[in-house]
Amino acid sequence: MSTDKPTPSPAGVALHARLQAYIGRGGDRQMKARDPVTAEAIKMVANAVGDRNPVYTDADYAAKSVHGGIVAPPSSVIWWHRAMFEPVDSSDWIDEQGTPHFRLEPNPARQVGLRETENGLLAEVVQLMADAGYTSLAVTGSDTTVNRYPRMGDLLCCQGPTIESIVGPKKTSLGEGFFSTSSYKLVDAKGEQVAAWTTTRIHFAPA
Repeated sequence: MSTDKPTPSPAGVALHARLQAYIGRGGDRQMKARDPVTAEAIKMVANAVGDRNPVYTDADYAAKSVHGGIVAPPSSVIWWHRAMFEPVDSSDWIDEQGTPHFRLEPNPARQVGLRETENGLLAEVVQLMADAGYTSLAVTGSDTTVNRYPRMGDLLCCQGPTIESIVGPKKTSLGEGFFSTSSYKLVDAKGEQVAAWTTTRIHFAPA
């Protein structure tokens, strides 16, 4: 039985050299939350994740805890800075009774110029790989460190993504692909780190 490793494609090897120029870049991108963290927003988040810990909703209980006041669930650290769904004018309408209706859906403006969205410089890497035939994308791993829980009044800002590494081309069960790892930091208005996380993705050419 042959033990030879699969040989990467010449195009993949050439792309690898181009991608190395992106490593270590992108950390200057900042996405600031539109609003500070509020008690109402924390309650909504706690309900969404099904966490009934009173430290998220009971002011007296929270004041006696190690947090010293109401805080948000730690799992919410990746949410506060994101615009996600916003009103889109084209989706508004007025019914026969004259009542205005508003529908939330992905704002098309967020699909244009990905460098200006949460993807930052990573959007260039994704596009560069897609242009080379690595058109499919999947998250293969993520690791989050929470330094402290978000508190009421926090105006949080996400810094990144910083592109930490790009490895490949490698033969995988999905097809030949590259693995990119990017990192993010969530800071408060004083610049103190609240959380940090890394995400690894595979960019592959379907087999």
